[in-house]
Amino acid sequence: MKMYRKFVLAAAALVCAVALQAQTAQPWLIGPFTRPASGNPVITPRPASTFTDPVLKAPAHWEALHTFNPAAIVRQGKVVVLYRAEDDSGAMAIGGHTSRLGMSESTDGIHFTRRLDPVFFPAEDGEKTREWPGGVEDPRIVESENGTYVLTYTQWNRETYSVGIATSPDLTHWTKHGPAFFTAAGGKYAHLQYKSAGIVTRMDTAKGRLIAAKIDGKYWMYWGEGSIRLATSPDLIHWTPVEDAQGHPLELLRPRDGHFDSSFPETGPPPVLTEAGIVMLYNGKNAPSAGDPAMGANAYAAGEALFDAANPAHLIAQTDHPVLKPELPYEKTGQYVAGTTFAEGLVNFHGQWFLYYGCADSMVAVVTGPKPVAANPPAQGPELAILDTDIGDDIDDAFALALALRSPELKLLGITTAYGDTELRARLVDRYLRAAGQGGLPVAAGVPTAHDNVFTQAAYARQAAAKKHPDGVGFLLDQIRRHPGEITLIAIGPLNNVQAAIERDPATFRQLKRVVLMGGSVYRGYDDMKTGARNSAPDAEWNINRDPAGAKALLAAGVPVFMMPLDSTQIHLEAAERERIFSTGSPLTDQLTLLYHQWMAGSEGHSPAPTLFDPVAVAYAIRPELCPATPLHLEVDDKGFTRPAEGAPNVQVCLHSDEGAFLDFLLGRITAQSAH
Repeated sequence: MKMYRKFVLAAAALVCAVALQAQTAQPWLIGPFTRPASGNPVITPRPASTFTDPVLKAPAHWEALHTFNPAAIVRQGKVVVLYRAEDDSGAMAIGGHTSRLGMSESTDGIHFTRRLDPVFFPAEDGEKTREWPGGVEDPRIVESENGTYVLTYTQWNRETYSVGIATSPDLTHWTKHGPAFFTAAGGKYAHLQYKSAGIVTRMDTAKGRLIAAKIDGKYWMYWGEGSIRLATSPDLIHWTPVEDAQGHPLELLRPRDGHFDSSFPETGPPPVLTEAGIVMLYNGKNAPSAGDPAMGANAYAAGEALFDAANPAHLIAQTDHPVLKPELPYEKTGQYVAGTTFAEGLVNFHGQWFLYYGCADSMVAVVTGPKPVAANPPAQGPELAILDTDIGDDIDDAFALALALRSPELKLLGITTAYGDTELRARLVDRYLRAAGQGGLPVAAGVPTAHDNVFTQAAYARQAAAKKHPDGVGFLLDQIRRHPGEITLIAIGPLNNVQAAIERDPATFRQLKRVVLMGGSVYRGYDDMKTGARNSAPDAEWNINRDPAGAKALLAAGVPVFMMPLDSTQIHLEAAERERIFSTGSPLTDQLTLLYHQWMAGSEGHSPAPTLFDPVAVAYAIRPELCPATPLHLEVDDKGFTRPAEGAPNVQVCLHSDEGAFLDFLLGRITAQSAH
């Protein structure tokens, strides 16, 4: 009877607390949150669980001691939680065990079915030195627009730590991409110690769930403990910290005396872009002195902050009191005795918010909030881009330009022509654009050079009126000055314009958002033109071979570079696919038909199936998952070979593309009936 009365009183107190929170809540807040009447904690340790560890090559009791700090996502009508699980190895101290990630599913968000084996763990892979023996910890997860899952997690080897990035199509098969900031700013952050990262999401009303959000053509991620900072990415994999005027990571939230975050704030689950702004739940540690007197010393609680959707670095509002704090025994009993309600997973499911959190570094629990309001984000604009092309010799440039024109994710600021007779190439682009209904796009002629290749489509180009085009290098630099940090340069020809721009104004060139290029040959050379036989030895690829100095300058310029080499771009357009394009009969596909037949007549000895080298680079700028990139250190020799070497990565290289998905994407875009 006394136990029953105690429960009723506790429940009543909780209802009162929630009611008070609801009365004082600001309209932008997510919540208020309440604990379900039953079901918590939703995930607890299972000492009997074992799997064969790939490093130990022996059975490990992988979730024997603690299960906590969960990520959450909605997939196929269920809530999926990835949770940190600690085994029974190592010292009996926080961080002394090996952590792996388990997976569980629920149809109601409260009662879960768990997999027997972990789905993400240290292994004999390229990240082992960062993840063993400490493990993989504290995940957050988002879904990209195309359904790929992106995981941020802590890599911990018991000496240092960093935020790792991994991607998966199904939450069970993962590709690790290494530390989020490893290549940022030319390697400036390669040795930084940092943890806790949440990528900004938005509510996709069609899908009914949260997905990663673009703001001004970029993805945004809040990260860090001690203070909370910000980073941006073009592709959800490669991230660059936002810096202050002194070149340090910009601090957005810092400790506040007298508050629950008086010791420090730490990033929580992926923030949500709403009509009010970016709402971020975060975790705060209470200081032993000068902290929140209503909380225990060193306890962790969750609060919320609102940032400007137009300027994600601008803090608009912040809660003075926690929206979730340790109150119940399972939140204060475990390996972290001060108590934690450490929020890491947030989903919108069945018309409610479900917030998943770690309890005392030992278990997982959930709270729910009412149906979200004003959860529709402002519309996102396309990514600014410039296409630098040697169109007119091979035919793949024409298909690359068509893909760019038909992709609303890109806003082409202009086209610059490269290599050889750049004025005649510019006339080709003039005619092409006018015929395709895009005659207003600027066209600029780049640096003219000697030319020892056949200009197969010269007859088409000469039908356009002769005129003097603007300087391509000057055009590129002017656009960068107008849009610093926002432009993707897609370079699909020799790098003469790139080299000239770097020489003319290296500081301005460094303000490019990134360069995506078709070029290089790492492990695979040119396949046989007639038979298609695969060449397993690298070659001096054409674009790099024509200007090795330009490639060297680019890799040293301090701009993020994404390379699509011969290894991943030798995708052929076979007869059935050509017929689908040429029979479409649109103004754009009619130009491709004309140019294809001029290319066929203008050169000998090649297959009628063109190799789509250059469209792969355009596709990567829009859909990077079609050609996942790997960080490498490449050196360019005077013959144009791009050889892997020891050293910090200086380029992201796609070594294997999804050829089927790429062709589906290309054909779908080009044969669409209306041009972008």
